[in-house]
This record gives sequence, C-alpha cells and structure tokens, in this order.
Amino acid sequence: MQLHKSPDHHRFAPWVWLIFLGFYFIRPFAAPMSGGEWLLFALGLALFLWAYFRLFRATEPRPYIWLVLLLALVEAPFNNGASSLFIYAAAFSGNLLPGRQAALHLAAILSLLGLESWWLNLPATLWMPASLVSVAVGAMGILDRIRGEATRQRLRDREEIERLATVAERERIARDMHDVIGHTLSSVALKSELAGRLLARAETSPMSLEQARHQVAEVQQLARAALTRAREAIAGYRERELGAELARLQQWLEEQNFQVEVNTDFQRLPPRVESAAALILMEACTNVVRHSTGDTVVMDCKGRADRLQLCVADNGDTRAVIEGNGLRGIRERARSLGGQVRCSAANGVRIEVELPLGEACEID
Repeated sequence: MQLHKSPDHHRFAPWVWLIFLGFYFIRPFAAPMSGGEWLLFALGLALFLWAYFRLFRATEPRPYIWLVLLLALVEAPFNNGASSLFIYAAAFSGNLLPGRQAALHLAAILSLLGLESWWLNLPATLWMPASLVSVAVGAMGILDRIRGEATRQRLRDREEIERLATVAERERIARDMHDVIGHTLSSVALKSELAGRLLARAETSPMSLEQARHQVAEVQQLARAALTRAREAIAGYRERELGAELARLQQWLEEQNFQVEVNTDFQRLPPRVESAAALILMEACTNVVRHSTGDTVVMDCKGRADRLQLCVADNGDTRAVIEGNGLRGIRERARSLGGQVRCSAANGVRIEVELPLGEACEID
C-alpha cells in the first residue's frame, strides 16, 4: 500500500486504498455485537474516515496518524479486523513522514501492537497479519520516499548544472565579444583617426586623398569582419587557425609601429585549444597596443609533449600590472581549459600562458 501525498496523486486514489478497510467489517458478520460494540464500531469508522481523508491533504500528518493508531488500539480487543487500522497507520507513516520519523513511528506502532497483544492476550489472527503487513508497507513507503527524494535531488542538480552552464555560456560570449570587438574597435579608431588627418591634408596633397580612401576601405573591412566574428562568438562555433592569427597579429602590430618577433614551434593542435590560444594572443596584443610604451613585441608559441606555451612580451617601461578586463579574460579562458597564466612586469610586461593539449584536460 502506497499512500502518496503529492499534488499529482490521482483524485480517486484515496477511495481505491479504502479496499483494505474491508477487514474491519468482518466482525459484524462473524458474530452478533452488543449495542455498545456497535456504537464503538460506528464511532471508530467515522473517526477513521475523517482522519484518513484529512491525511491526503494535511501539511502535518502526525496527529492524524496517531489518531488512527489510537482507534486501532481501542478497537482491537473487540474487532480482529482492527488489524487493518494498524496497517493504515504504518502506511501513512512510511509514505508521509521523513525517513527517521517514519522509522520511529513504525517502531512505536509495532511496540504498542505487541504490548497490547501481550497484555490482553489478543489472538494471533490480529497481531500477526497486522505486524507483518505493517512492516512491509511501512518499509516500502520509506524506501519510496528515499527514491523520490533522490529523484528530486537529481532534478535540482540538473537544473543547477543547466543554470551554471547558462552562466558560463554568457561569460564565454562576453569574453569573446570583448576580445573581438575590443581588438577591432582599436583598429577602427586608429585607422579612422589616420583617415581624418589625411582628409585634412587632401586639398594640398592629392595623394593624401587616395590614402584616406584606402584607410576608409580598411575600416569598412574591419567592421564587416567584426560583425562576422561577433555572430560567430554568439553562435559559439568560432575556431581560429593559430598560424594565420599569428601572421595577422604580426601585421597589425607592425602597422602600429612595433617591431615584432614571432617564434613558433608547434604541430597540429586540438581545435578548442587552437581557438583559445588565438584569442589569448589577440587579447594580449590588444593590451600591448593600448598600454605599452615600448616599440618591440616578442610572441612565442611553442608546443611541448603535453602542453602549449604562449608568451607575449614588450619592452615598455611598465613596472606594475593592474589586472583589467583583458588580463582577466585571458585567465578565465586559460582556466576553462585547465591552463595557467603568469604575468610579470620588468622592463615591460610579459604574459605567459600554458594550455594542456589533451582534450581530456578541458574543463567545462
């Protein structure tokens, strides 16, 4: 017997489980009853039905369980069918109470049943089925509640995992948008400023007008590329080829009047590691353009047996590093793959990143 108190239990379930009350009605047909026994029988039945239906809606079931148990103890000396009331009390205890409380109530029901049976020498036809079935239905109820709670906990854990995954995806998009838009807008701002200066000299220098048109065309290309990358970042499928990104970054830095040295030594990389490395290098170079007072940049990208080592260093006069969105994004991106970041400032800023090459090292 499983008497679940839940919002989705079938509305006819309380009536179905009343079938076990049939044992309670054996006594009137088995032998004649006195007027007092009939009154006790009817009063016990009415009180039981009231408590029974209340238990399916009560937020605190214990008082009603104890009432059913009390009725069973009172009826037992006069009606062997009262054994079913003990079983109902055990079933409600196992199904409606937390595990420890349910076990204590079940122990109390069995103890009171045994004590009354011994004290009043009740027949085995009452206490034997009452005790055996009470243990069975009570234990089933306890186990069912434990399974139900475990299922609910798994659902809560799944919801929490989905929530954290959503947060992580939002942070990823934010990092990618910062990397892509920040880098591109820096280039757009510089080229737009250059185009403005060239246009200002266009009246005296026809060549300046042509150069200004060239810069404006490049601004348009950068804007279109930024839009494409932003869409890819939101979609979450961007994968960058590291060699091509290094060449592009070298060209960009040289356009900003930096002398660039690139050292590479790596083989084929896992796609996620390659894409992350390209974005990390892009963010590091963006920081150089924005903050460095030097004129030389060294980029190293070297693969080892189990890791990829990245390094971007400039020769500015920075003596201390204050972590901002750029460096924070680099750390978060490296951490998502199980990597490490070291940043130092001595004769310029040096950012070193190590990324594991095994796909199994990725941390989502």
